[in-house]
Amino acid sequence: MTDQETQPELHPDFHQEIVVAGGGPVGLTLTLGLALAGFDVALIDRAPLKALANEAADETYDGRATALSLASLRLLRRLGLGDVLDREASPIWRISVSDGRLGEAKRSESLDFDARDLGQEPLGAVIENRVLRAALHQALLATLPATQLYEQQRIARLDAAKAGRRSLHLASGTACTAALILSADGRHSTLRQAAQLPDFSIKYGQAALVASLRHEQPHKGCAFEHFLPAGPFAVLPLNDAPHERLPEHRASLVWTDRADKIAAYAALDEESFNRALVARFGERLGQLYLDGKRWSYPLSAHQAPRFISERLALVGDAAHGVHPIAGQGFNTGLKDVAALLDVLEDARRLGQDLGSQAVLRQYQRWRRFDAGTLLLATHGLNGLF
Repeated sequence: MTDQETQPELHPDFHQEIVVAGGGPVGLTLTLGLALAGFDVALIDRAPLKALANEAADETYDGRATALSLASLRLLRRLGLGDVLDREASPIWRISVSDGRLGEAKRSESLDFDARDLGQEPLGAVIENRVLRAALHQALLATLPATQLYEQQRIARLDAAKAGRRSLHLASGTACTAALILSADGRHSTLRQAAQLPDFSIKYGQAALVASLRHEQPHKGCAFEHFLPAGPFAVLPLNDAPHERLPEHRASLVWTDRADKIAAYAALDEESFNRALVARFGERLGQLYLDGKRWSYPLSAHQAPRFISERLALVGDAAHGVHPIAGQGFNTGLKDVAALLDVLEDARRLGQDLGSQAVLRQYQRWRRFDAGTLLLATHGLNGLF
């Protein structure tokens, strides 16, 4: 089936104030924020955006969970996701950090941070990616006209800016022009490459194994980070859910190690894998059990020295990516979203051209240093342990 057959409503050309390329969590949040703020915005993505909105129960997707900072929670609530967060996100009340060698998890010392000791709100919350993704899709479909969602579309070419606009061409033959194009199309961004924006990267030789766990004792809102010489071993709190044979208490595992070792752990049978979990984490939550599939992802970091080009700005993973040791990748992308929303709303209020270099430089000044600082911090922290 061709792109034209899947999208009969496509016109030969379309014109928007702003076009967002990339329908991942950052791109969805950005598009939703722009639409709610009254901007004329369209979203382009390779995925079937409308179908994904109905897949909240699809437990085969991604396997990861996201630790949301307080700032990220506030932004998502501002965009109307408060009910989903209250229902599906598990608050982080305490963070327990420990280090040691393999087999010493039971005896390792820990440094604990507890928000309740200070009478504060939670330190953040953890939500499964599949749930957050579906909620963002549903919110966007309820906000944006269907004619402004260009799903299952591949970007073929980006033209130079001309007469106050910039054009990109889809593989389906459709041409799109906009005053501003926002590239949220991931670490291997097509638009970043098309705009000839450089990017430097760090490869760690590590991989992260992610999975859902069940455990005997309640986590009480505690996020555990156990540092081992090969990489961190994180257990993050998830909401309880009944199960026919396993405990109701749940957590999200992020296990970092050398890539070859992660491949070996992923291949273990379930019983052997559960024993390996306890050997590394101890019995702070009682017996640990694998709950479902295992996924693994190679780890790297990268950053573009420049976040902007002619009528184009990089957002989220298209601009930067960090080691997951501090769980700040998505939160940093949402900082980009918040900064762009503020900069563009100010520009509109002042009657400025949204895609002008003067406006885009404000966004770059706001976000480039912060993202670079985080990259150096996470890189150094991973090397330290």
